[in-house]
Amino acid sequence: MITPIGPTASGAIGVFGIEGMDMAALGGWLNSKHNIVTTPMVTDEFKGMRITPNVYTTVDEVDLFADRVIQAVKRGIA
Repeated sequence: MITPIGPTASGAIGVFGIEGMDMAALGGWLNSKHNIVTTPMVTDEFKGMRITPNVYTTVDEVDLFADRVIQAVKRGIA
């Protein structure tokens, strides 16, 4: 996690990174294969993925996102 986590530092936006993974490619894969919209962020400081769930995002949708990211890490995005 790149976004600070904690009771005084958390919010509805999160940024995470996966070492060795092209975050733009992951974002494209999530969108094209699973209809999950994210925002890859590549700066001089970090390479990450911004996720911004909203009040209408269900727990099942968050779980699906997490499952697909884990799948990408384990099996790749080809």
